[in-house]
Amino acid sequence: EICPDKKCFGVWYDDPGTVAPEKLRWITGTILAEEDEKPDMETLKKLEEKGYKMKEFPRVNRVIKTSFPNVNMLSILLAVFRVYNAIGDYGKEKGLEDSCGPFMDVYDSSSAVNYFTALLDHNDDFLVPEAQSAS
Repeated sequence: EICPDKKCFGVWYDDPGTVAPEKLRWITGTILAEEDEKPDMETLKKLEEKGYKMKEFPRVNRVIKTSFPNVNMLSILLAVFRVYNAIGDYGKEKGLEDSCGPFMDVYDSSSAVNYFTALLDHNDDFLVPEAQSAS
């Protein structure tokens, strides 16, 4: 409602195959600015007034990344079942499983594609205080 034209994201800290559902740690949010852009201060203020917290993520150079078509809401569910297994298998095949994570998804309503990424560097820079205290 505040910024419906912006991309959304999710950061997933735990493996749902090994962590109980009630203990899974994750965050979701909106991408207010990318690269050298500056966020719109009015939008930023509105979000803060609603209780949202701000976090700037660093540029990441090492990732395992893929995309999945965004046709409808079912696309996201299908992607979760297909994409994460494929990324995990690829990471194991390349000996990267100890470096994989957290995982980050980017949903762009203006495009027909969602992006799924396993972060291989700056992993701790994606932790928020709430996720750190829950670990």
